[in-house]
Amino acid sequence: QKKARELVGQASVFDLMEYVAEELATWQRQYMEEEGLTPHDQVERSDTEEYQYQRQKLRAAGKPYTHHDVLLEQQRITDETNKRRQEQVRFENQTMTSRLAGEFLNQQMNERVEEEVNAAGRKAMNDALCKGEGRDEARKAAEVAEKEVRKFHGLG
Repeated sequence: QKKARELVGQASVFDLMEYVAEELATWQRQYMEEEGLTPHDQVERSDTEEYQYQRQKLRAAGKPYTHHDVLLEQQRITDETNKRRQEQVRFENQTMTSRLAGEFLNQQMNERVEEEVNAAGRKAMNDALCKGEGRDEARKAAEVAEKEVRKFHGLG
């Protein structure tokens, strides 16, 4: 606050941030001295508390606690999760590939059936015209032939 009052009316944000950066370490030391802590004690205490918590948790489950075992278990779980995700992605890719291939083949089949339908219609119309029938009878014969080919291929 004292520094902020000195800078009233000036471009103070930069100066305040610089002041805070310079004094932060000092303030942390003062706080830790007031609380009776040293940086090493503080870290050690939190690690010890975590160790005790994990130990109690595993003791309740009937398992011995060692930090190495916990890390190995976490790594095993992570590996299993990654493996499942990779298998899922692989399965989805195979499914998508097979679906796209199936759609492509279906499209090709439909195109060939339509070509066959058109050919059957042209042939029936040509045969009817060669027999001397009129245009209307030839068109009806072509429609009947097209319908039979569609029915043969299951397209109704």
